[in-house]
Amino acid sequence: MPDLADRSTWTKVAFGDVVDQIKNRVPNVNDCGLIEYIRGEHFEPGNLRLIGRSRLGDGKHGSAFCMRFQPGDVLYVSRNPQLRKAAVTDFEGICANTTYVCRANEQYFLQALLPFIMQTESFVEYTIRNKRGSTNFYLNWSDIAGYEFTLPPLEEQRRIAEVLQAAENLKERMLTAQKALNQMTSSW
Repeated sequence: MPDLADRSTWTKVAFGDVVDQIKNRVPNVNDCGLIEYIRGEHFEPGNLRLIGRSRLGDGKHGSAFCMRFQPGDVLYVSRNPQLRKAAVTDFEGICANTTYVCRANEQYFLQALLPFIMQTESFVEYTIRNKRGSTNFYLNWSDIAGYEFTLPPLEEQRRIAEVLQAAENLKERMLTAQKALNQMTSSW
């Protein structure tokens, strides 16, 4: 097993060189065959999983909701980057054009690592330093694309992703157990 402390085989990359912004615009949301969409409230800061979804046609989405995403894509809310709103999707749906649909170029960078990179302190600090606006802060894709980080070879990425995903799954199970415990003790 390689020593992860030895980074001599790691390569410095720019985010935009290994991650694509998917711009799959749906021309008619009412006739696209999809039934669900994501709003900003469906993200929980720092959580890698979405905490909800809405049904198209509920009257709460406007014309900006036109970008199609696929299961496994990472959605990134480009407004107020300090909120850390980046999450992996597990269904196909629609999001606003201000939510970036991100997909790793798996020739260089595993999709499984992408959400973890987007939640790192260095990524968040970079986005905060590069945000635009004075009242309603936002990021253009070009503001994110320049973020640089070191990337291990694919085999090491696989091992790192397995460990991080196991930790994330454990965290989710612990939160579920905590909720169950709280419900049980409140019923006494």
